[in-house]
Amino acid sequence: MADNLFEQFPPIAFFFVTMFLVLGSIVLGYWLAQRRKKRFPSEDQGPVSSIVAAVLALLGFILAFTFGIAASRFDTRKQLLLDQVNAISRAVLRAEILPEPQRTDSRRLFK
Repeated sequence: MADNLFEQFPPIAFFFVTMFLVLGSIVLGYWLAQRRKKRFPSEDQGPVSSIVAAVLALLGFILAFTFGIAASRFDTRKQLLLDQVNAISRAVLRAEILPEPQRTDSRRLFK
């Protein structure tokens, strides 16, 4: 059912839904912070900097992990493509040793 749900909607719809959720969260957080600031004007902002540092460190870790996975998949795909190209070129070279009627047919098929 989840696979079918993703196939029904275009990717641009997911983009706009995601952007709405992110921007809505930012606006809601800002609104709640302003409201809290009015209710408690003397509250200290001390622990916020350590929380921000921890969140940014976690974000950096997640980004590094994600890029590592993407690079690994890219390298694997690149190696598989090179293996396939080498196999085709070897087959073309080996087709050269065939007798004449088959050689011409195999060259035509490879092209």
